[in-house]
Amino acid sequence: MKRKGDDSITQVDDIAGKVVSAQLSSGGQAAAEDFEKDMQARGVGSFGELKLFTAYPEIFMATANGTADVAIGPLPTLAVASKKSEGTFELVGPIRDPSYMGWVTRPEDTDLRDYLSSVMLEMRDNGKLYESQDKWFGFKMPIPSEGYLPEGAI
Repeated sequence: MKRKGDDSITQVDDIAGKVVSAQLSSGGQAAAEDFEKDMQARGVGSFGELKLFTAYPEIFMATANGTADVAIGPLPTLAVASKKSEGTFELVGPIRDPSYMGWVTRPEDTDLRDYLSSVMLEMRDNGKLYESQDKWFGFKMPIPSEGYLPEGAI
């Protein structure tokens, strides 16, 4: 996510040489570090600096006030910040393949896990999930029927 109107960043590789912000010890930090390695391997360059903050509101503030050029984090988190602060931010990414958020149940609670999954798929299929995504995030995120669990998840 970048400041709205920052024409120096139109695609993800444009963050080479820029100040990148992420939450300390988060998936965003790991994604930023992986993306910088990928940029270096492709000869695109490196970040000017990776600034780590303790909470997402801090990375949003740093990006808004110019202390950082971009914020890296999970798409739903960035989308909500962008929508709430309309006119302040724009989404640019993604910098990695999509990942899916979910819920955790105890391994023996298969009935609960299966029920939660069936409700999410039902909401996807009847359109209510996408209506909620539009309302809260400003766009729809596809929800797959299969192939989303990491190996050994169940």
